Amino acid sequence: MSFFWFYLGRSLCRAVFRFLGRWRVSGVENIPRHGPVLIMPNHISLLDPPVVGAPVPRRTHYMAKVELFEVPLLKQLLPRINAYPVRRGQPDRAALRRTLHLLEQQEIVVLFPEGTRSLDGRLQEAEPGAALIALRSGAPVVPVAILGTAAILRPGTRWPRLGRLRIRYGRPLRFPEWSDGKPTKADLKRIGDVIMSHIAELLAEENQAARREERLKNRK
Repeated sequence: MSFFWFYLGRSLCRAVFRFLGRWRVSGVENIPRHGPVLIMPNHISLLDPPVVGAPVPRRTHYMAKVELFEVPLLKQLLPRINAYPVRRGQPDRAALRRTLHLLEQQEIVVLFPEGTRSLDGRLQEAEPGAALIALRSGAPVVPVAILGTAAILRPGTRWPRLGRLRIRYGRPLRFPEWSDGKPTKADLKRIGDVIMSHIAELLAEENQAARREERLKNRK
């Protein structure tokens, strides 16, 4: 039954985002078709989890802040679409174990390395937990750039508005040089910085592409 709810939800999300956001998706071919994968996007809106998961051709799992599991309806819906709780701002061993277990089972996990939304759209530093999971699992990290979700669902509003969505999946990152031994805090920071730098590059490319398209549109 969980498979039914997940694939139904993904189909509905694809239809809604095509209508609301006239989305442009690129780089899906960079997502490995087999084996464990960590998908790590920037985070600017509550819409980001379904937006980043909808184009993925495989089943995905999501970390979601534990507060969402206390909201009526959401607490019944979230487990059905493969979301599981994580406590932010503190080490959450249960969430870590579940994530590593899913990756051991060759699944895909969507994890926002910043840990929380950026209210001004600027990238924040990665939480050390994101790098730790990448190292312990050995799973490739697919960085992702998301543009437009904050304009479609503005902070403090209940209803979305029409806009333009852009999602770009980058090439998988691997960190074999840190696979042996226990990583230090400095190691985790360096890995987090690498992940965020690749997300920043994807965002820059998508912003440039959006500006080119706007210029071409204005010339017509």
